[in-house]
Amino acid sequence: MNVTKVHFAGVLKFVQQQLAFWSNASGHFMPPAEARHALLPYIKLLLPESRFVDHRFLLSGCSKTGGIAALV
Repeated sequence: MNVTKVHFAGVLKFVQQQLAFWSNASGHFMPPAEARHALLPYIKLLLPESRFVDHRFLLSGCSKTGGIAALV
């Protein structure tokens, strides 16, 4: 069996072809929010910290903009 370690998993939400947010919500595997700091530098350029939303915030039914749940 070939096993590969998962370093991070999550959701990317796009609105009008622009990244609205990204999170560590990915179904069964929800890495700690702090794991995002270990992403490779070129991935960090694609996923800006200012757009990160912790999965616990999403599960609470809130979004960064104060609306209803961001994952629809």
